[in-house]
Amino acid sequence: MTSSGKPIRIALGPEIWEGQKVGGISRYFNEIALALTEVKLEILLIVPQDYDGYFSHTNFKTISIKGFLDFRRAIRKLGEDGYIYHSTYYNSKNLRYAKGHGLRTVVTVFDFISEKFPEPKPKFRRIRNEKISSLALADRVISISHNTKKDLLEYSHINPEKVAVIPLASSFGVFEVNSSAENSRRQFILYVGKRDGYKNFDTLLRAFAHGPSMRTQLKLIVFGGGEFSKQEVEVISSLGVLGKVINVQGTDEDLENLYREAKLFVYPSLYEGFGLPLLEAMSLGCPVLASNTSSIPEVCGGASLHFNPNNSEELSELIESTLANKPLLDQLSQLGYSRSLEFSWEKTASLTLEVYKDLSYENLQEL
Repeated sequence: MTSSGKPIRIALGPEIWEGQKVGGISRYFNEIALALTEVKLEILLIVPQDYDGYFSHTNFKTISIKGFLDFRRAIRKLGEDGYIYHSTYYNSKNLRYAKGHGLRTVVTVFDFISEKFPEPKPKFRRIRNEKISSLALADRVISISHNTKKDLLEYSHINPEKVAVIPLASSFGVFEVNSSAENSRRQFILYVGKRDGYKNFDTLLRAFAHGPSMRTQLKLIVFGGGEFSKQEVEVISSLGVLGKVINVQGTDEDLENLYREAKLFVYPSLYEGFGLPLLEAMSLGCPVLASNTSSIPEVCGGASLHFNPNNSEELSELIESTLANKPLLDQLSQLGYSRSLEFSWEKTASLTLEVYKDLSYENLQEL
């Protein structure tokens, strides 16, 4: 409820679901929406007619649309009913129409990967332009990390006072670690997610191949990101670790088990807006080694060891020395678990609710 006693009504826009039925951003909105229903917030979903993603099996009130004409009809009604419009991705056209019909607007910014690692294709230029336009139009912006807020202020002229930093959380349950946890771990290092570009998988691959005890005693399990390409197989073979680097595709349950069983989780990314796999690993007691760049140290909060992601030899030495030090592995496991308890979707939703409440004040000062 607002200070005037009126209910807070939130409409989640169709933007992300028009191009991504499931995925990280879709999961984010699903998690906060589910958590916000616990505080009796009124949430409405605007979804494409053929939508069958995360929200398909929930009881949220929905409006199905086909094209911008249907969107306009929906927005006109929502403006009359006092809804706040939370755009689920960057779409300045939708935001302008929502603002034009009296809706307060919120946009969440996830990263500045396309700005820091620009692709020349017109599609990526359009995304970059839409992002900046959408963030400028929004009444409030949610940033998923302080580092992403810093990047936002670097790439735009947005008033920092309208930006709220609200971190993400892991969707996996926590796994309380104990002194015997290390004994149950298997002989492999874990990597998760896409591998190209800024994800910097090649550095980890070369570090693994360079370490004499790693390549003889361990495997490198690579979860998700699609099967290895022909070129990747050739590189793995040329490094002499064919059969030691294993690609696995699977479910969230499969990944959760891998986090629990891995000797180490290694995250060599050059840049992240947040770095959700870090929290996933820590919440399940998996020791973490991670890059010393962007938001990654912010998320880890001293619960991991960091390395220069541009130096595969340094990484190789760090992995080998860490694996040889059981007390250190146990310490990293405990520290990571404790750090993960500081994050939850309930906390994320609670902080998001404060943004919505701020927008609901009738005397809101424009920023």
